[in-house]
Amino acid sequence: MKEKLFVGFLIWAFLISYSSIALADDTTYSLGANEGAKFIWKVTKCDETKLKDTLGDDWDDDGGVIEDAYSNGLKQKIVIKEIEEDAELDLAILGKHDTIGYIIDLWEWTSEAFEAEADEDEYEISWFENPDDLNDVYEKLGGFYIHQYIGGFSMQLFFLPVPVESYLADIEYRANWGAEGNSIIHNAKGEEEYVVIYTYDKSTGFLSSYVIKNEAGEVIYQIGATGLISGYEIQLFIGITCISTIGIVYFIIRKNSKN
Repeated sequence: MKEKLFVGFLIWAFLISYSSIALADDTTYSLGANEGAKFIWKVTKCDETKLKDTLGDDWDDDGGVIEDAYSNGLKQKIVIKEIEEDAELDLAILGKHDTIGYIIDLWEWTSEAFEAEADEDEYEISWFENPDDLNDVYEKLGGFYIHQYIGGFSMQLFFLPVPVESYLADIEYRANWGAEGNSIIHNAKGEEEYVVIYTYDKSTGFLSSYVIKNEAGEVIYQIGATGLISGYEIQLFIGITCISTIGIVYFIIRKNSKN
């Protein structure tokens, strides 16, 4: 019996190892969030004095700070309405490329409570499904890779396909750019040297934090994600609630039957 268990364990270990190797060689990228997901980002740090010292007088208009998010407490929200897993981007002479993304309702940056109606409805955000396509496009553009594009921080780069770490590892970065785990790191220079860190949630692929540090290592600008509900959590909550309700009903019926 022990020998059978040991052999079974070896087979199981082999299959797990083989699957991991296969995944590493041919990673399939997908979307991490679900319909109904809600994401809220909030400016938690905006040191205008140190941003001016680091980025220059035009710190709020140079691409380092996220557009329209120029002061503490501002927040933005999106709600995913539809998932697009089979889209195509036609870049003319640069070729056609598969993209994946979402149709969202968008509430723009505000210091007030979010209105019931979105500022933009059915807003499309999409990105290259495969990092090889991304590398190919920017190679044709002379090395204008993802990092320069997200310097202006397009709405599109609020998410990446998952698994995030594999996706970022497969991007061909230029000097002063790179990836560490689920973060993109940009070493930049304005009035002084500084670092920009884009960090993406591993499960949903959405931006979880955006940070600027000055050359002293101080955080002078930060946006963090709050109240993230990926959509799967909603389903899980409903499932747990249903199970709990069934359990309570069963307990009541059983108790009454004994009486």
